Amino acid sequence: MSATFLRKQPSSNRTRSWWTSIGQLRTSLLDLWTGPTDYPPSVRLERRFIALRYLGISFLGPTLPLLNLSTSRLLAAYTLLLVYLSFNLWVHVLLQRRSSWLNHGYITSVGDGLIISVMVMIGGGFASPFYILLFPTTVAAAMRFGYGPSLLVVAFYILLDGISIRLTGGAMPGDRGAFLFRSGYLTLTALLSSYLWEQARVAETALAQQLSRARALNDSSRALNTSLQLDIVARTVAEEVRQLVAADVAMLKLGQDHGELVTFGHATELSGAQKQTQEQALTELLAELQTSSAEDGVCEVSACGLAYIIVPLLNRSRATSWVIVGRAPGHQPYNEQDVELLRSFIERASLAIENASLYKTIGDRSKDLQRAYADLASAHQELLGVDEMKTSFIANVSHELRTPLTSIRAFSEILLTMEVDPGTTQEFLVTINTESERLTRLINDVLDITKIEAGYIEWHMNDLDLADLLSTSARTFTSLLEEKGLQLELKLPPALGLVRANNDRIMQVLANLIGNALKFTTAGAVTLAAEVHDGNIHVHVTDTGIGIAPEDQDRIFDKFHQVGDTLTDKPKGTGLGLCICREIVTHHGGKMWVTSALGQGSTFSFSLPRVAPREEVPTASIMGTKGA
Repeated sequence: MSATFLRKQPSSNRTRSWWTSIGQLRTSLLDLWTGPTDYPPSVRLERRFIALRYLGISFLGPTLPLLNLSTSRLLAAYTLLLVYLSFNLWVHVLLQRRSSWLNHGYITSVGDGLIISVMVMIGGGFASPFYILLFPTTVAAAMRFGYGPSLLVVAFYILLDGISIRLTGGAMPGDRGAFLFRSGYLTLTALLSSYLWEQARVAETALAQQLSRARALNDSSRALNTSLQLDIVARTVAEEVRQLVAADVAMLKLGQDHGELVTFGHATELSGAQKQTQEQALTELLAELQTSSAEDGVCEVSACGLAYIIVPLLNRSRATSWVIVGRAPGHQPYNEQDVELLRSFIERASLAIENASLYKTIGDRSKDLQRAYADLASAHQELLGVDEMKTSFIANVSHELRTPLTSIRAFSEILLTMEVDPGTTQEFLVTINTESERLTRLINDVLDITKIEAGYIEWHMNDLDLADLLSTSARTFTSLLEEKGLQLELKLPPALGLVRANNDRIMQVLANLIGNALKFTTAGAVTLAAEVHDGNIHVHVTDTGIGIAPEDQDRIFDKFHQVGDTLTDKPKGTGLGLCICREIVTHHGGKMWVTSALGQGSTFSFSLPRVAPREEVPTASIMGTKGA
């Protein structure tokens, strides 16, 4: 068995070697057939012809001995076959070097024609089986050059055929019939091959155009995804649609659901005046456009020397947005491919615009939610502040009520349970009366501030002469100022004017301010002045008292806030007077403020809107005298 195996092994190796050679040949031919993709079409065709020559030579070489050729003809045929192989190798080398000689196929066409013609003559002429070799070269010429050159190749072969018949002395009717058959069949082959070549070129051109349009469409669509800002997307759509169909101008008009946005795209070589003219023409064209004219698709119009295509933009509100592109008369007219390309891009642009619009809507809603959240947070803080103020208000009211009630109760119990002399009894009764009055004022102030803040107070507004109110208030406090040895100065300008106000409430404000000045001033004067400023009347109450510290000036108008130490020098009062005054002045459309410095006195001011000027008011008067 081992000997048998050793005898069969060489045969198996030879078989394997044959299959390996065939596989390598197949790989080489496939490499030639496909070739690099960066070659132009004509060079790729030459690579395939090289592969076909190798294949034809490898097929023709073993079959030559089977054709019953004489020894001399067989040697000549093999010699020509070696020449043809050398020629093909030379063309192969030139192709690998990317020589420009092969770009048009002239050299290979002439070489194929001459070598094949000689091979036919060696094989026995055009009437021999070698005549079949003429058909591949005819088809190759048609595939390279089309109708004209392939028919010239056929004419060359027919000429050689005719010459060979004349030289061999063929005059039999059968020879002439065979000649006509061969000539007609070659001509038919050239025509059919040229037709197929032409159709292939048309299909290849159409495919190249479609691929070019597809690439342009993809590039334009990719540009739409660079931003989600609606204005940027709109400008991109206008510019890309202009470039996509090679237009001179493009316009995108978005409807109300997109904010009535209008953008333009212009050719770069246009001047500013030309761009403005085109934009004006497009605007006028759009104004004349009726919705029904393009509801069903694209419409084409001519206006202002340009040919326009108008396409409705697909969106939720039908036919409210438009794309318009225009070309000058010198350009190629629009065709079906342009319209189809435009439709495809508009479909994608519609989605991009809708996405940008939704992004803008979401952004606006997000901002609204953020503002609402901020408002809610602010309102929550205000509610917390109001709750804190309510708690503080209740605590302060309770404290202020407890203080006079404690005094009244204590002195009342002493009078009821103990024997005291008449002088002490009179002193206790005065204290009880004073604390009762204080308690009454506190309750009245609390009721006033509560009614004002709740809006329950009734305001009876009249045109009042503010100068008269100031004079009346000054006369009211004259006796109190004289008791403390203070001077009251009244300074009023002429034609002070009228104010629309409630008489009792303004008198309440003046009484509170003058009363506070009287409390805090031990020597000097209290000045009541007024002036006209920017359509308002400003009233100032100035004293020469102890003044107010800067840290207290912002809180002096708060409820229950009083200046001074809580255990020693805090003045008597409810701490609600200035708060009530500010609320009254605010209701009258005015403002209240204070300017003060410690040890230099204070000036409380408020403003009221002026209604009409007063005719005659004394510029200044002095009421009260400084006590001795």
